[in-house]
Amino acid sequence: MRIFVLVKRVPDTGIPLRVKSDRTGIDKEGIPHVINPYDEYAVEAGLRIKEKFQSCELIPLSCGDENSIEIIRHALAMGADKGVLLKVNEEIYDSIRIGEIIGDYLLKENPDVILLGKKSVDYDRGIVPAIISEKLNMPFISCVVNIDFKNSGFIFERETEYGVEIIEAKPPLIISFEKAKFEPRFPSLRGVMMAKKKVIDIKEINELPYVSTQIMSYEPPPERKKGKIINLPFPENVKELVRLLKEEAKII
Repeated sequence: MRIFVLVKRVPDTGIPLRVKSDRTGIDKEGIPHVINPYDEYAVEAGLRIKEKFQSCELIPLSCGDENSIEIIRHALAMGADKGVLLKVNEEIYDSIRIGEIIGDYLLKENPDVILLGKKSVDYDRGIVPAIISEKLNMPFISCVVNIDFKNSGFIFERETEYGVEIIEAKPPLIISFEKAKFEPRFPSLRGVMMAKKKVIDIKEINELPYVSTQIMSYEPPPERKKGKIINLPFPENVKELVRLLKEEAKII
């Protein structure tokens, strides 16, 4: 069984981001980057499949510049077998273009299972899984929070606003992961050392798909207004709160 897990290099969400002064993008100077958190759950799921079915090959794949190699190495250190980088020489903001590039490559690779996060935390769009599913004509199960096994197939758990869904399925499949009920494993020191020796196949992408989306400008979020402290005894404080909510906040 060949399993591809898609991973993306994203800015660390624990660091406040700044918009460039000319509003053309995010100022990434000095910002540390990490593996997309939802993709890390997908890597862990792939490792669990590999442990269950011994004949599996787990391949982390990323589309980006050479800096994305560090994210592939992270997945290799967790226990994946070999990596693939679809190398582009520019930052691509258009999710449809990303989906087309990855889909074109996977179409030739004939994967049994494709795993990835439900979205990347930088542009927050979440459309790449559906694009790849359409391109490869593979069934797609979204926002999975848990994975189990039954004979030669899988049991997936999804949490929806209507309740919990339990889905049984067999490959070929595309599965996207929400914040799961399991935690991704930490790469061991031995895993980190072994990852340095594992192969990463770099594919130069010279012909890019058409541009379908153009970002006109970026705007920082509005500054948070200062709060008010109502320093009155009960019940005057309640009356003042109601007045403020009605006359100033205008939410009641």
